[in-house]
Amino acid sequence: MGIWDIGPDLTATPRGPAPESDFPGGSGSTHTNDQGFDPVEAVNALGAVWSPDFDAYAEGRLGASQVRCALCTSAPCACPEFGTPEYFELIDRRHGRR
Repeated sequence: MGIWDIGPDLTATPRGPAPESDFPGGSGSTHTNDQGFDPVEAVNALGAVWSPDFDAYAEGRLGASQVRCALCTSAPCACPEFGTPEYFELIDRRHGRR
């Protein structure tokens, strides 16, 4: 985590570390707050599928056009049109439902 500058082309450039108070839970915690809530665990519990490049993008090592899609795993995204039977089949396969 840190402080980022977002450019007009949506690329992120790290500006420096976030103040400790900006972290959920403060005191250097990167995920949990005072009640033990971990947002990453919560999203994962909902069955989220992450792009394998998400961390590199969040750290500024990859531009948005280089991030592989969480569903089709291509960069740029090559998913079928949203809402089509092929799109929903891809979602089901990616979540291990077929």
